Amino acid sequence: MKLRRFGAAVIAVAATVALTAVSASADRSYYLENENKATAEEIGTVHINKPYLNIILDAGDIDTSRLTFTIKKDGEVIGTFYGNMKSIDVDSNAGCTSITGITNDNALRARLGNDYYRTVKLSDLTDASPLAVFPHGNRISASKDELNSLRLALSDELYLGYFDIGAYEIVDTMIVEPNTFVLDVSEEYANRGDTTTRFQVKTSRDNFEDGKENEPITPAYMLYENAGTTYVNDIPAGKYMLDINGGNIFNKDVIIYDEPKEYVKLRIHASAMGGLVNANDLTMRGVYNDDSDIWYPLGNAVETEDGKLMYVGYAFNSGSVGSADIPDEDGYLELWVLKDAPYLSYITRYRPSGGGQNNQYVKLALRFEKIITEMKYPESGVTLYDVAAGEYTVEVNSTDYKLTGNTLVVTDTAEMQTMSLVLAAADSEPDSEPDSEPDSEPDSEPDSEPDSEPDSKPDSDTGSEHKPQPNPDTGFEGIAVTLGVIALAGAAVVVSRKRK
Repeated sequence: MKLRRFGAAVIAVAATVALTAVSASADRSYYLENENKATAEEIGTVHINKPYLNIILDAGDIDTSRLTFTIKKDGEVIGTFYGNMKSIDVDSNAGCTSITGITNDNALRARLGNDYYRTVKLSDLTDASPLAVFPHGNRISASKDELNSLRLALSDELYLGYFDIGAYEIVDTMIVEPNTFVLDVSEEYANRGDTTTRFQVKTSRDNFEDGKENEPITPAYMLYENAGTTYVNDIPAGKYMLDINGGNIFNKDVIIYDEPKEYVKLRIHASAMGGLVNANDLTMRGVYNDDSDIWYPLGNAVETEDGKLMYVGYAFNSGSVGSADIPDEDGYLELWVLKDAPYLSYITRYRPSGGGQNNQYVKLALRFEKIITEMKYPESGVTLYDVAAGEYTVEVNSTDYKLTGNTLVVTDTAEMQTMSLVLAAADSEPDSEPDSEPDSEPDSEPDSEPDSEPDSKPDSDTGSEHKPQPNPDTGFEGIAVTLGVIALAGAAVVVSRKRK
């Protein structure tokens, strides 16, 4: 489908006003439909907890029930725990909390209180740009301030909503040029009999330096006279309001951009207009002049008690495009929606003597992604939460025993950090400690003297001199092999120490 462009031709001359230009999309994310989170695609699991340290103990057959252990940070005592590994006494100035024995979210929430929740930036979790955000299932605005201060539980679900354009039939597409407003009037207005409904863009109550508001920017378009017409208006970038029969859509929902924007024309059912529409019989709630309720046919007139025909006038707006359409016999409308930051506001007018309006947002379909925040719980040992970075050391408070694996440098990470202690008797030798010297002398060690003196006399039979030959058990090759064994043993010692 080829994109059309609107903005080159000027059909109506805009009034000259002083205003503040805008280029960013308006935040209307909270007017999108909150549905189908059960089908959310899980895109990842993150940890937002503060650093925590789990200490486990391997004591073998040693009875540790009467032993105590001291834990230090950078040489300063911060707590004491017991050999049964069931509890830890934390010094009041340590700045951390024991979460020993806690294995579920409810217990952790009860222990930590408000610290069970963290304030994080969405950009720290994902580089996505959702239109709607639901921390622990509750919708919030997708404004920059909100996204920079998401309050999440340590174990939580964060849903990200995106405009689900695939849920609609796309009727048409277009590009709207900068500083342009487009009004698309349905041809259905030609035969409706409604001779009162009119559209007009006016100044908003904010973003104008001189404080002017409600001043006409475009002509008042009588819809029945302009059915099937698309109007293009040059308007300076800024925020405006769309007026229908004297009522306006909020006060600043018309956004004129200073850059091109793409729009899609979607087939949308009137039930998306919220509780004002009864989708079963295709009626809309309004009120009589005496404020009593009345339900109007969506696309037709209703006769009042004094014999007048009363029509519902519809005005829809998204970004810098206004849509004037009437629901068809099945309740569907064809409406323009800003593609990259979709929202769709509307206003209806229904009283024959003026006044009376519904001013709402159309609920647009969302697709969801889900980010899970997770806190992993230790299976055993004692655990400190919110530990500061530094070197942590554990000492056993007994001269009869010794510890190995009792030092750990804790870093500022959300992953669980574990110190694995091994307890042994003080006089025991490590099983894996290599010998400093070989167990025995190598068989190939050369002798200091040859086994026998060579015969130095000339051989009377050959007439040649007899030269001494190296002993194969004590020659230079034997020494090289011996040195090779020693060298490998030394290397083994080094590796062993590194592993230790």
